[in-house]
This record gives sequence, structure tokens and C-alpha cells, in this order.
Amino acid sequence: MIILTEENTPLNIQTDFDILKEKRIMFSVFDCSLKDNYDFFFLPLIYLESHKTDIAILKLNNNLVYLPVNYKILIGERYYDKLENVSIFDCYSGIFSAICLNPINCYTLDFVKIEVVSILNDVIWFFPKIKNYNYIVYPIENKKSPKCILVANDIIRLPDELEKIDFF
Repeated sequence: MIILTEENTPLNIQTDFDILKEKRIMFSVFDCSLKDNYDFFFLPLIYLESHKTDIAILKLNNNLVYLPVNYKILIGERYYDKLENVSIFDCYSGIFSAICLNPINCYTLDFVKIEVVSILNDVIWFFPKIKNYNYIVYPIENKKSPKCILVANDIIRLPDELEKIDFF
């Protein structure tokens, strides 16, 4: 899994284990636990969970993104105010667009088409432990100040719907 650090850079926790041992890492979440007070926060990366799962390779804006098929992604449309959670598994139809932003320096929401390219079976997946009603901010670009999508494990309780205004 790739997380957004407080330096506004992506960090791949699947492959960069040495960095996790050397210094304290903070990662970005979108917290929806308090109604009408949603916000982006940086939490310390204390607990990593892992399990074997099937991984979907998604194409978002010509970038390949790896996510478990049971994860949820926040989707929406440019001309519609409501945002919804959809399982990655349900994205095979190719009709969904993920919301895309950078929580540190972005002032508008963008929408990128979700295209499922392939599936990898039985991959060991590491991910940070988060609370209910929190999304993980997942960078889709490997550069400073990357565009990001919002994802969550399927066992995490999430709001049924959000509105674009909840981000500002």
C-alpha cells in the first residue's frame, strides 16, 4: 500500500520497510467520524496489518494503482454533488470515476476514470490500522505533491454518502 506522508510524498509500505524502522512516519487520512466536521489529518504509522488477498491493478490517469479487490473507493461525478463508496470489485464495469485531490495543497476536486487492468491472486498486503469512518489517502502518482484517491478496507465503517462541500 502507498500512503501520503506529511512531507507530501508517497511512501510504499509494501517495499520500504527500512524507512519504517528508521524514523516515525505520519500518514494522511480523511476523518469522517464527526458529522459536519470532516477533515484531513496525519496519524502516526504505529500498527501495520497484513493478510493475503487478491489485488486489482487499476489504471487512473495513466497511472497504475494496486488495491485489494475488497477495498472501497470514494467515487463521484463532476456535475453531481453526492459522493459514494464502491467496492473495487464493482469497478469492473468501467463507469465509475474516483475523486482525486491532494489534501495539502489542493483546492478543487478532480475526477479520474477507474479502469480495472488485471487481477493478481494471493498477494500479501500490508496496510495501516485506522479507525472507523476514516479513509486512507492513497497517492496515484510517484512524485512530490501527488494526486490522491480515498480508499478504505471493507471492514471499516464509512459514511453512506458524502457531498463535495464536505471537503472544503
